[in-house]
Amino acid sequence: MSHFNPHRTTRVLLAVALSIALCGCRRTEAEYQKLVQENAYLRTEIERLNRRGVEEKAEEKGGAAVGDPDLAVTIVDLWSQRFDDNEFRSRQRLSGKTIRLTGAVDSVAADKVGLAGESKRFGNIHVGVNLASGYAIRIRDGLAALERGAIVTVQGKFNYERMILTEATFVHQVGGRILYADDLLALSAGVPVTGILRPAPASPAPKPPAPSPPASPPATPVPK
Repeated sequence: MSHFNPHRTTRVLLAVALSIALCGCRRTEAEYQKLVQENAYLRTEIERLNRRGVEEKAEEKGGAAVGDPDLAVTIVDLWSQRFDDNEFRSRQRLSGKTIRLTGAVDSVAADKVGLAGESKRFGNIHVGVNLASGYAIRIRDGLAALERGAIVTVQGKFNYERMILTEATFVHQVGGRILYADDLLALSAGVPVTGILRPAPASPAPKPPAPSPPASPPATPVPK
């Protein structure tokens, strides 16, 4: 979905309409009628752009749903399916498929994030996520505040060779709706969006037991 500023566009169109109206007094009747028609067209465009701005705000508030993925996995499951199976079956199952992926945020940039996990077989693992360009612009405030370690779910096309998701968006783990800046800000503030997993708080390390006092030597008997 393209990003635009409806208020700025409205101001530009109104300025054009005013210029047309002011120039109308120096035109012939035919030219004037043409300008009137153009003015009516511009008014229609202004109304359409205003409606579009309202619809986008409503969409962000309610959350547009994305399509069902071909596969929904954790980052550990994805690595296992990518490297544990033989390449032919793995490629058929994963290459170019729409994947809904859950992992921990490891890195954040203007239009991408890195997700990380820990596998018993592979150790520390990583998957790159390239966000859809227009979407990345719309969520830039939430993205900038997104903390490392937050557990998130993204959905996009899987590039088998590069081990990345492309044209991705953040989505709700359960309902599949798209998450916008306010949702990501809530995650960054430690307030879970309903249905989104949060990392469990680290348990404090157990204190070592206190050393036992040294045993007292046996008493020496006093001779009578």
